[in-house]
Amino acid sequence: MSEKGENGVLLEKGDLFEKEEKDPYAPPDGGWGWVVMIASFICNLVLDGIAYTFGIFLVPLMLDFNVKKGPMSMVGSVLAGAIQLVGPFVAILVNKFGTRVVCMAGAVISSAGFFLSTFATSVPVLMLFYSIIAGTGLGLMYVPAVVAVGYYFEKKRAFATGISVCGSGAGTFILAPLASTLLGYYGWEGATRIFAALCLQCAVCGAVMRPLPRRRTEDETQGENCCKSVMSSACSPKLLTSAPFMLLMLANLCSTMGLYIPYMYIPMQAESKDIPPVDASFLISVVGISNTIGRILSGLLTDLPCVDPLM
Repeated sequence: MSEKGENGVLLEKGDLFEKEEKDPYAPPDGGWGWVVMIASFICNLVLDGIAYTFGIFLVPLMLDFNVKKGPMSMVGSVLAGAIQLVGPFVAILVNKFGTRVVCMAGAVISSAGFFLSTFATSVPVLMLFYSIIAGTGLGLMYVPAVVAVGYYFEKKRAFATGISVCGSGAGTFILAPLASTLLGYYGWEGATRIFAALCLQCAVCGAVMRPLPRRRTEDETQGENCCKSVMSSACSPKLLTSAPFMLLMLANLCSTMGLYIPYMYIPMQAESKDIPPVDASFLISVVGISNTIGRILSGLLTDLPCVDPLM
């Protein structure tokens, strides 16, 4: 009885020791993280789905504003550019306020921008609300949607992040035929207002990205300005002299330059060949589902120990 009691005491001490050793800042690798992953998937679905389906709106917008495709395609180009260009500033905001606040703010701003754009009377006004304001809102949603998953996962981070970014392809697959159908029933104004409502519901997705306890960095301990900290790390000589990073950045620059062109003009080209608008929109859906499959396969490939993700 005494040995059993002693073993029992030792076991309890061992349990306490394990609890003390457990890192309170370690990602949970599951639990609520799966909810955050689904929320990030939905955010990516909505924001990339809207950005990639602008080509379906191109002809109705040209007819409504009585302009050629050049000026009107600029609206979609500026939208895509705004989403990407606000990225560095959004990173600063995420470090300062967290993913929840930034994502919810982006959902509200993008929703307001798309809704107000339906009252535009000229292309410059449309570009202001649809491209710049709504694009900034989508950019505010994009960074938290990607970053939040990484906070909740460590061992399963590659898998969870892969699933969340698959929302981009799923959004293109789903929203392309939806946009074409909505255009037939409600016109571009009604379809855009429905897309504005989809953006607004992403505020709910942002609300589930509750912050986790995290260690204070050395810069935060010393009281260094958050903006200065982010900019110094982004412009560090070690990073800018890294050959793999610079090659990846240049490759991304070149690939992004032509990324949105097929999405912009494929529907118009298909309709010029007497293909019905709904069927033409399915060409964008095919690109979207291929996008999703490619992301999953590349994620599985780069998880292999013998594969270098940069190569």
